[in-house]
Amino acid sequence: MDILMIEAVVAELQAKIAGARIDKIFQPEADILILRVWNGRENLRLLISVAPRSPRIHLSTQSFPNPPAPPRFCQLLRARLDRITEVRLVENERIVQLSCRGGDGQDYLLVVELLGRRSNVALVDAAGTIVDVWRRDKEAPGERPLLPGQAYRLPPQRPLMPLAELKALPTELREPKATAQWLFRQVTPMSSFVARDLAASLEAGAALVNQIEELLARRHNQSYAPVVGRHEGKPFVSPFALTALALEETCEFPSPSEAAEYFYALVLGDSTDVGEQRALLHLVNRRETRAARRLERIFAENEEQMEVEGLRVAGKLVLANLFRIKKGMHVVTVEDYYLDPPQRRAIPLDPQLTPAENAEQYFRRYKKTKRAEEHIARRLSETRQELAWLADVRHALEQAVEPADIAVIRAELEDAGLLGATRQVEKRQLPDLRRRVRSALSPGGYQLYWGRNNRTNDYVTRELATARDWWFHAKDIPGCHLVLKARPGVDEVPEEDLRHAAGLAAGYSRAADSAKVEVMVARVADVRKPKGAPPGQVSVRSFRTLLVSPKKIPE
Repeated sequence: MDILMIEAVVAELQAKIAGARIDKIFQPEADILILRVWNGRENLRLLISVAPRSPRIHLSTQSFPNPPAPPRFCQLLRARLDRITEVRLVENERIVQLSCRGGDGQDYLLVVELLGRRSNVALVDAAGTIVDVWRRDKEAPGERPLLPGQAYRLPPQRPLMPLAELKALPTELREPKATAQWLFRQVTPMSSFVARDLAASLEAGAALVNQIEELLARRHNQSYAPVVGRHEGKPFVSPFALTALALEETCEFPSPSEAAEYFYALVLGDSTDVGEQRALLHLVNRRETRAARRLERIFAENEEQMEVEGLRVAGKLVLANLFRIKKGMHVVTVEDYYLDPPQRRAIPLDPQLTPAENAEQYFRRYKKTKRAEEHIARRLSETRQELAWLADVRHALEQAVEPADIAVIRAELEDAGLLGATRQVEKRQLPDLRRRVRSALSPGGYQLYWGRNNRTNDYVTRELATARDWWFHAKDIPGCHLVLKARPGVDEVPEEDLRHAAGLAAGYSRAADSAKVEVMVARVADVRKPKGAPPGQVSVRSFRTLLVSPKKIPE
């Protein structure tokens, strides 16, 4: 996060969380800290990260798990901090200071240093002494100490030219690339992409003084127009719209925090990841964990439910033995003729109720428990379906190798309500699903089609296939829907072709590394999509299985 973007975020934080009460502080990951605050109007989450690749601070809409035991520094902040009174940026530094008030009435400074590999967070008391730091790294020679008990000092500043004093460029700068590098390294505050945009504007004939004055005015007036996009294939984020650079996939955002969150979702993947892949995987994994916990709770609720038929039978037996029961009795022993052979059974009674009222109470409990049982069964089915869908989404993300596939999966998550839709200058068109379907020929020349993700799986099964075609899927394992197109007038398919198709279905499943995989084989006529089911989810009325070795087609 460059200094101009930090400046924009700090302006937003000062407007939104200055004076806010800190409700909770937790550390969901080793390098991420979350402060949940209430500003009198809404609950907000402040994210602070000291990760070497992505040090940042911004508001976040993302949900994070709260670990059961807070780490040392997190526990200290919980004990000391009660309210945020002010947010400010240290001039010409990527250092944010949050003035805080403690529950004991003491003043503290939470200092967030976003300095790449040296990023850290320090809690400083009113006397300027470090109470503690997030990372207690021993100080290297020549650097300032960041250790508990030491006086907090800012890092030494490099001699840079203030942006307001820039009137002319060195005469030896002739190429836009050299101009951008000089601006970024010698002028403050400056970001790499604003520097490139300025250099491109100068190359197009714009006057330097006019460009600097305009930039200064936008900073002074906080006229932020956050934008995320790509330049030469690499993602960038800027607090201002860039006008002279050739940009790709540009998205505008209403706030610097939203832009920052989207930007880091793009760049946090490993170098082998495709764009947002890691961020989406993180989201899907959290949702899977949440759904799995919900499934455990549903099973626990189901076990707590009394056997529903036992209540109905008890009511009938009480009704049939009214002549034996008197008000005030706690229990009645009757012959349970619903058992074979009949047995004596003791039925508890409410002594405050009449015999008829006791029977009615059993029937009421039966109806209530029956409704609860049906509700539990519905929730159980829905949660299992959600887990199956999420497993398919995760598998598709893990297998994705092109940005187009990520775009399709992201749209699916947006439609499911798991991800807020991006605000774009021009809504990006999703790839044509027909172009995202894999295809091949079997040894006997039969045409095969299979999907890369849930939406292309739906397209293959519901639009490319006809009732007479053959459908394949790894049994009880996330994977592709594969269709073998039947030939007109030919009902049977050679076993070799069926096994080849089954091998591909196994190869494009999560069990691709297994020696043998069980694959379902069915007519498409026996495959249907349940009403309201998410993409890629089907039910199969009749099928057989083949045990095959997984295989893939070289791409």
